[in-house]
Amino acid sequence: MSETIKRILSAAVLVPMYVFSFSYSGIYYVQLLFVAFFFAFLGIREFYIFSDRQDDGRPFRGTGYFFAFLIIFLYYANFLKIQKIFEVPSSLQSFLIFLNPGFDLIILAIFIFFMITFALQIIKRPLDGAIFSVAATMLGVLYIAIPFGHFILLVSFPKGVYYIWAVSGITIFTDTGAYFGGRL
Repeated sequence: MSETIKRILSAAVLVPMYVFSFSYSGIYYVQLLFVAFFFAFLGIREFYIFSDRQDDGRPFRGTGYFFAFLIIFLYYANFLKIQKIFEVPSSLQSFLIFLNPGFDLIILAIFIFFMITFALQIIKRPLDGAIFSVAATMLGVLYIAIPFGHFILLVSFPKGVYYIWAVSGITIFTDTGAYFGGRL
C-alpha cells in the first residue's frame, strides 16, 4: 500500500473523530478529552521514536505519557470551570474549587515533571546523553500536550469552534500542499 493511500485512509478515519470531538457537547465534552488523549499519545509516541538515540540519550516514555495526560486533563478541568455551555455537576465542582486563577496547577505539573525527569535521569541512566534525554522527554510533552490543552480551552469561547476550524484548515492545507509538493 502506498504512502498516499495510507494517509488518505487514516484521514478518513481520524478526521470524523476529530470533528465529532469538538462539535458534540454531549456529556460534558468528555469525548474531546479522550480524543485529545488519543492524538497526544500518537504525537508523543512519534516524537519519542524520532528522538530515540539509544545509548546516547532516550526519552523517558512512561513519564512523558503520564504527564502529557495529566496536563491535558488539567486543561480540561480548567475548561469545565470557565465554560458557559452546560452546568457542571456538583461532584465535579468540588474538585474545580482547587483551580483558581492565582494558582495554576498546569505550571506546577510542568515543574514537577521537570524535577522527576531529572531525578530519573540521575538515578536510572548514565550521565552521557543526560541533557538530550531530559530535553527530548520534556519537549515531547510540551510540544504536544499544551497545544491540545489550548484547543480544549478554545471550545469554551463563544466562537471557539470557528477558531479550531481555522487553525485545523490552515494546518491541513499547508501539510497536504507540502506533502504533494514534495512528492512532485
